[in-house]
Amino acid sequence: MSRLQAHPLAEIFPLIEGEAFEELVEDVRQHGIVDRIELFDGQILDGRNRFNALVALVESGEVLGAGWNHRAGEPLHEDHLQPDNQWFRNFNRNVDGDPLPWVISKNLKRRHLKESQRAIVAATLATMNVGRPAKVFEPAPKHIPSIEGISARAAAKLLNVGRASVERARAVVRDGTPELREAVLQGRVAVSTAEALSELPASEQVEVVARGEREVLAAAKEIRSRKRQVRFNEVNERLAKISEGNRDIDLGQRYPIIYLDPATRFESGFSDRSIENHYPTMTWDEIRALPIGQLATDVAVVFCWTTVPHLVNTLGALADWGFTYVSEWVWDKVDQGTGYWGFNRHEILLIAKRGKFPAPLPGQQPQSLYQEKKSDHSAKPTWFAEQIERIWPNLPKVELFARSPRPGWAAWGNQAGDTAGSFKIAAASDAVTRVAASQICDEPLDIPPFLPTRATAIEQV
Repeated sequence: MSRLQAHPLAEIFPLIEGEAFEELVEDVRQHGIVDRIELFDGQILDGRNRFNALVALVESGEVLGAGWNHRAGEPLHEDHLQPDNQWFRNFNRNVDGDPLPWVISKNLKRRHLKESQRAIVAATLATMNVGRPAKVFEPAPKHIPSIEGISARAAAKLLNVGRASVERARAVVRDGTPELREAVLQGRVAVSTAEALSELPASEQVEVVARGEREVLAAAKEIRSRKRQVRFNEVNERLAKISEGNRDIDLGQRYPIIYLDPATRFESGFSDRSIENHYPTMTWDEIRALPIGQLATDVAVVFCWTTVPHLVNTLGALADWGFTYVSEWVWDKVDQGTGYWGFNRHEILLIAKRGKFPAPLPGQQPQSLYQEKKSDHSAKPTWFAEQIERIWPNLPKVELFARSPRPGWAAWGNQAGDTAGSFKIAAASDAVTRVAASQICDEPLDIPPFLPTRATAIEQV
């Protein structure tokens, strides 16, 4: 006589083991099956642990308790494991709906699963194609969706777990051994640790998991350290390549409008999220030594990006360059960021001038707060540069630390490209010592008469 098998959707959740299972067996022996075992497509959709408890009682021959009513004092037999018994129930899609969210809801309400356990369940769902039932005993009504593939995003939402955790778990499902996956499913190994271990050969994964928690953590730490070193070397090679075409700041032309996003350095060590992974950075001594004052006309304005942690340093740099703070525009990035005193979700565009640079005409000022989701690392919304163009359309402009030069602007930055009228940034290590004097364009710029170009002492107001 064959025994019932578990449905694929039921198998994504861990079975209970050890003392917890023994307690369940004794509870079932004393009180019977309180919640019926759900069957779907002839398989166990919910209640595998209860079914296994019945199997244990059949094999042990122990007599049943008072909760079994007329069966009390008798043992269970093999025929009590068949689906025609009253402690089994057939799942009805017309009444119960889609079995996938149903079985997830049942398990999440019944158990206190850790985030790593929920992540491995979500990853299993997201990679579950083969073995998912295509036929059912009864046709589902049109308003009930069929059981189909599910995306990682949808699986993460169903299991109330972060997308990043699901992606780590998918690596474990893809590359990990059954022993490693089971260790995560049982809550013995964190998914982040398992992701690192999944890079080991299968035999080593099995060996490390068998050794216990201490060996697992030590092996994962060594793997992460090795990966971090490889990543560090790759980033340095890429940054060296980016910097190959660097040139010094060209002071052959001076500008009344300077727009910059300094490549500031966060002193937080190297990691995959470090700013240094994306472009070369500069210390504040190097940034303050940039010849912004020489690049600007005697009457000029600087628009300089900063963040909350760097606000004081940026204000100091503006003063060192000979500019006085006058105002600021703020970019609301919508999504919550990081921070100690508050979760910073904004960046600040400081506005500083020297001389009697004209403010926008009344009615031309933009709103000081602009909202847009962030995109590429450190990339700023074009809206801010567009406001500068709208208010001062005829004044020469230069963008420093530029990524993509804007039409009509001079550009200075190691990601600016070889566009006409642009020039590239000097390497950070040389910025404080070298300044070139070659022209960036052959034709003189038409600077309005109210913007003098004398290179004498700075007038501040």
